[in-house]
Amino acid sequence: MAVPVYWATHNPYAAHNFSMLLAFILTATGTYYLVRYLTGDRRAAAISAIGFAFCPFVFAHTAHIQLLMTAGLPFSLLAFHRMADRPSVGRGAALGGAMAAQAICCGYYGVFVCLMVGFAILVVAATRRLWTDRGYWIAIAVAAVVAILLVTPAFLPYAALQREGGFRRELKDAVQYSASWSDYLASSSYAHAWMLRHLPAWTDVSFPGFVITLFGVVGAWIAARDRRRELLLIYGGLALLAFWASFGPAGVLYSALYDVVPMFTWMRAPARFGLIVGFGLSVLAGVAIAAWLRQVRRPGVVIGVLVAVTAGELAVPLYLPEVPPVAPVYLTLATLPRGPLIETPFFYPQVGLFQHTKYMLASTAHWMPLVNGYKRLHPAGLLRARAAAGAVSQPATRSRFSSRTTSATRSFTCTATTPRTATTC
Repeated sequence: MAVPVYWATHNPYAAHNFSMLLAFILTATGTYYLVRYLTGDRRAAAISAIGFAFCPFVFAHTAHIQLLMTAGLPFSLLAFHRMADRPSVGRGAALGGAMAAQAICCGYYGVFVCLMVGFAILVVAATRRLWTDRGYWIAIAVAAVVAILLVTPAFLPYAALQREGGFRRELKDAVQYSASWSDYLASSSYAHAWMLRHLPAWTDVSFPGFVITLFGVVGAWIAARDRRRELLLIYGGLALLAFWASFGPAGVLYSALYDVVPMFTWMRAPARFGLIVGFGLSVLAGVAIAAWLRQVRRPGVVIGVLVAVTAGELAVPLYLPEVPPVAPVYLTLATLPRGPLIETPFFYPQVGLFQHTKYMLASTAHWMPLVNGYKRLHPAGLLRARAAAGAVSQPATRSRFSSRTTSATRSFTCTATTPRTATTC
């Protein structure tokens, strides 16, 4: 997603910001087309799109760019409904492609979309009595094969890491990242901030907003009243099951999924299921709004007010700092022969592991292979090295470019040497 902008600008900030903005646009687009497909109402679809694409949960995770990549959820469900209404190999492949794209963008959401589509498959098979429909199951099989083929290249390194490195998250690890009831009232939006001081501690920000919550509940009631049982079961069921699972091991359902779904051993944040709650309510809100607009005299005025209220309610304060200039030492590194780079201080968990992300960002100025960086999973050898290096380098403010041919320090009165040249920074 970022590559075209980076090629055009060679600016990592522009590439990053473009990816973030594109994530919001794609999610809004996917939700719009999903709700329009289900309700036939463009105006209601627009409200649902705003409600889900710009929900407080997403804005609370702008530091986790992968958690902004929510577009695969509505696009996958749209592909599923199209496939279920007219099963074919092509539509099955489209469903598999949408699911794979979501899994590649975010591992958590890849698990979510598999569970969501799997649940929808069973609901539709039961409500339409498709248990023996060959075309339906062939299309689903095609979707599964396509998704597996596309995801496998990205999946294999993780599988090898789990097999060889013993990487596994225990069920107990999920306890501290489980939701509580206060999560579903927590939001950083201007319109909701007043509630925060009245809430006990929360884990995540999962309040969908007053508009989406109100219309979502009404939409569930309308779907039940109008005998749209399939729609109610899929999106009401997803919202309820996700709400239940978000409470983690204490809620039992998450523990059961952990025992049955292998991918749960890679996860440890049940509170993130709150996103699916917001998604289900956003779709059901579209049902209620579409029904309401059919009854009012001036639907154009009503939808204009709803758009303004929904967007205004979800507005959040954004911190947009100025881009810092590139330090001269990194520009010097860009002129040196390519080799592995080690930056110090060599931070370890007790003194600020996140500081390694600054080294990673700086590396976009020179693109040397960086030895020390940041990831949620750290090889045991690297942790030992960090502890040893940290013990001797904490007072220092230097970085070392290390290979067989070059060395440099981060201090701006440093020396960079190569076999042919010696340059003072």
